[in-house]
Amino acid sequence: MKREILRLEHISKKINDVKILKNISLNLFEGEIVKLFGDEGQSKTTLVRILGGVFQPDYGKVYLDGKEVEIVSPLIGKKLGISIIHKGSDLIPNLTVMENLFLDRRDVDSKFFFRARQQFARTSDLLDILGLDISPGTVASRLSLEQIQLVQLGKALLDDPKVVVMDHTHILLDKKQIKLFEGVFKELAKRKVGVLVVAQNLKDFTSVSDRMYIMKDGSIIGNIVTSALEKDKIVKMITEDYFVDKSRISLNDISKEVLRVENLSTDNALKNVSFSIRKGEIVSITGSYGSGKCEIGYALFGIEKITSGKVYLENKKIKIRNPSDAIKNKIGLVSYENEENGLLYNLNAKENITISGLNSISHLKVIKKELEDFLVKSVTEELGFELDEEVSLDQLPVADQRIVSIARAMSCHPKVLILIDPTKGLENKSRRQIMEMLVAFSNRGVSIILISSNIHEILQISNRIMLFSQNTITGIINENELELKDQMDIFSNLI
Repeated sequence: MKREILRLEHISKKINDVKILKNISLNLFEGEIVKLFGDEGQSKTTLVRILGGVFQPDYGKVYLDGKEVEIVSPLIGKKLGISIIHKGSDLIPNLTVMENLFLDRRDVDSKFFFRARQQFARTSDLLDILGLDISPGTVASRLSLEQIQLVQLGKALLDDPKVVVMDHTHILLDKKQIKLFEGVFKELAKRKVGVLVVAQNLKDFTSVSDRMYIMKDGSIIGNIVTSALEKDKIVKMITEDYFVDKSRISLNDISKEVLRVENLSTDNALKNVSFSIRKGEIVSITGSYGSGKCEIGYALFGIEKITSGKVYLENKKIKIRNPSDAIKNKIGLVSYENEENGLLYNLNAKENITISGLNSISHLKVIKKELEDFLVKSVTEELGFELDEEVSLDQLPVADQRIVSIARAMSCHPKVLILIDPTKGLENKSRRQIMEMLVAFSNRGVSIILISSNIHEILQISNRIMLFSQNTITGIINENELELKDQMDIFSNLI
């Protein structure tokens, strides 16, 4: 019988008063490959950060080799034998592969000549194990994405870990590259290392996994032996109680085209993206992490530079070089990322709501208080919420900060409102409130582009869904395909 090396018991974690992890219990045996799968959100990454010592749980215990441990920092996590492979690169670009691998390590000969020889030999052996045909002296800046991620895996292997955790690192890789990772995981399993793979897509790494934990809304809802895996059952587990009858939600008649995008491309993300949206229509764009879906919103709001293609608003060609251009053309953006929203935490809610429309409430660069009050009152009434406008923004709960972002975008009376994961990190009541707002905006004629990975919300309110992969649109699901009886099939294809 295999020895248990990792066990989590009843782990719970709140972030900004939102319960992200709810009573999580799981275990991992030596030489076992376990997959953690579920819809995109904060819960899986938060669990990885707890294992890596970035976050500490509010409640629950972590056991390693049967002993309770407290992982209070990433350094402690490494010393305990837990290696985390993160999404982003932690390699220093101007150092060689060998230098990156042995940076700050003290487990080699202190004499320079012997140390360099030892490091070169160990790096060469490691690159062979990883299947990388590169020299130890290759500079990190010259590595491909696949090579960077495999070198990061190599850094974890040098720590001689008991547990390796891979956090969505594979998302930007193709099938051939994923196969390379699978081979490395098998090699780790032979060495009795436990491997926990956090994955967004159902198919990735399932063939090499021994078991799969399924997460939904911050809880573990399934622990399945992958040899007995049935995709339909997993889809049902994830989608159960998610779907509502769309006919209960009133969407207005759609006719006039408001926005049209033709062959839009950017430097690093979009490739010949074309679509249109009509007045009052809710179009959702979805895809896995790294698919490039968010860059559509950034490009249309002037955050991401457009390198080619055309944008038309009400059949008139427009240029969007920055957010100011977007706002002037009645395009608004709301994102779960506070930096992209441009919220100012030293100002109160009222000031944040009106800051994008100062020209309309000022005369000779002096803000007219009565106009400011009128604008805030009209917007908050339109959104249907009450807010203490004088409270500093940093004193408000995250859900209220998100609504302030929406209120500010609506204060400019947009014709097109783009939202990027607007409910991410919020509890269910606030999520529902925001979805109801979007339907209300639609009913008033505002065209909505909802960029999200929350399949539940997308299926509830969308007139169309655009599927995004490898930086372009790969499929469109029209409204007549979004009936309740078809939703299970749609979800199955998305995961």
